[in-house]
Amino acid sequence: MKLQKLGRQPRDLPETSSNKLVLLLSEKFELPGALVRWDYYRKQPIVPLYASVWRKLEGNKFQLVDYNELTPGVIDFQTKEIEEEEQIEVQSGDIIGVFYSRYSISGAVAMATEKGDVSKDDNGNFNEVVEVGIYEEDLSPGDVIDLDDLPHTFLNVALALQANIRVCEKI
Repeated sequence: MKLQKLGRQPRDLPETSSNKLVLLLSEKFELPGALVRWDYYRKQPIVPLYASVWRKLEGNKFQLVDYNELTPGVIDFQTKEIEEEEQIEVQSGDIIGVFYSRYSISGAVAMATEKGDVSKDDNGNFNEVVEVGIYEEDLSPGDVIDLDDLPHTFLNVALALQANIRVCEKI
């Protein structure tokens, strides 16, 4: 099985993401396939997170393709194999994101900002992301968000989240 990975190799980083939606803008899937596994570094043990696939539409609009809930767990590297019926079909150009409940005290995925204290091996491993004030209670697969209508901030961060796709010839 040929796997395509999107996102950085997860490891412990000095911060956690906020509880807002974070879209990883600077990396896109090159090939279509099925999302079979999420790898991430969890910094917050009690917060569920929603790892997601998004499709860029016209302008500043993004459509939520689907998401997988990653249940609370220990502070450490985590792997979540996705059952076949929960796998997300990915197209070329899709991106990944993570979001939380508005009631979560923080995000759960390890993160570092460019100004934060990170080791030299993180140089060049920062990605452009957009942080959007929208939460799990506001989202369902197929929903479209328009950044022009929502509070958002562009950041450069290292996010310890990686999607693993089984590459398909055709979807």
